[in-house]
Amino acid sequence: MRVSFIMLGLRDHRTGGYDFNERAAEALEAAGHRVDRVCYGTLPARARGKRIAGSLEVLRRVVLGRPDVVVVSRSYTFMVPARLLLGLWRVPVLYLVHHLEWKDTPRKPRRAYRTMVRWMVRRGDLVWCNSMATRNGLVELGVPGARMRVIPPGFSRFSVAADTPEAPGPPVILCVGAVTHRKGQLDIVRACSSLKNHEFRLILAGSLGEEPDYAKEVVGSASALGNRVEMTGYLEKERVYRLMSGADILVHGAPWEAFGIALAEAMWAGLPAVASGTGAVPELVTHGVEGLLYEPGDTEALSAHIARLLEDDDLRRRMGAAARRRAEGLNTWETTCKEFVNLVEETAGRQVRRNLLSRP
Repeated sequence: MRVSFIMLGLRDHRTGGYDFNERAAEALEAAGHRVDRVCYGTLPARARGKRIAGSLEVLRRVVLGRPDVVVVSRSYTFMVPARLLLGLWRVPVLYLVHHLEWKDTPRKPRRAYRTMVRWMVRRGDLVWCNSMATRNGLVELGVPGARMRVIPPGFSRFSVAADTPEAPGPPVILCVGAVTHRKGQLDIVRACSSLKNHEFRLILAGSLGEEPDYAKEVVGSASALGNRVEMTGYLEKERVYRLMSGADILVHGAPWEAFGIALAEAMWAGLPAVASGTGAVPELVTHGVEGLLYEPGDTEALSAHIARLLEDDDLRRRMGAAARRRAEGLNTWETTCKEFVNLVEETAGRQVRRNLLSRP
């Protein structure tokens, strides 16, 4: 089976969604399918970062590839010409929806953008979602629920040392993710700044280059914490895993989260989570069991939850153990990729059924 896998942005991204896409493409190839990856890195230089040239390149690749099925991850603004052609060819399309921009960055996407997403996704034969929260958001948008399939991403089961003595020094509060509005580091810094009577070390692990203006604001606010805060910049996964293994609390400041791979990984490391109770977070964390949840933007509640875990070592350990147990029951990458390959094959089978039904 020939698969066109379109995962195109205006620049080269290193996000959890793109990691999922690459793993999914490799799984399709391992299953014997031929995959043409249409992404930033496979486009000619003249088309990179350009909407019109990129759209025409997507169309050219689809025409030349003559796919049996097309998988589209976001890429909405690059898909209009190809989508019209695929409708004429009656090639089945699977859309992948990793997150809903109007929920986690509500000030940016306009109504016209949501209209375009609805137009595109509603015309997909099937739609993959990473969580029930994402699925429900698409239902609100007007996408038929019967067409959607929820397959949560997997995450890496990295080695975590068991029963090691606690490291000397104050408890470590860890936040993982690029420093952006979507991840809410400014709220975390402000919450920690009010913990004047507590000893702790705050580590913000993530790129400062995604939203430079926001990162500058976070750095300025963090200066009030002095040497109690460290901003690492971008880190490779292995270094992030080492930080998780040595931390005491994971704080996830995203105002809305479509899944939260970093959250799942931290729970695997046995970290209790403090996170906003919106989006898919409650699908991973039950308030009072694996962590503590707060309303987005409520920095007082965020600060109080962090303080509670800093003050109560036993509670921190209990919630950390519960977080590890919960993480052990989540999807592995092997399970996720197997289910995804089945979904792509199911999508391709829709054209076979259409052909059979159209016969006299």
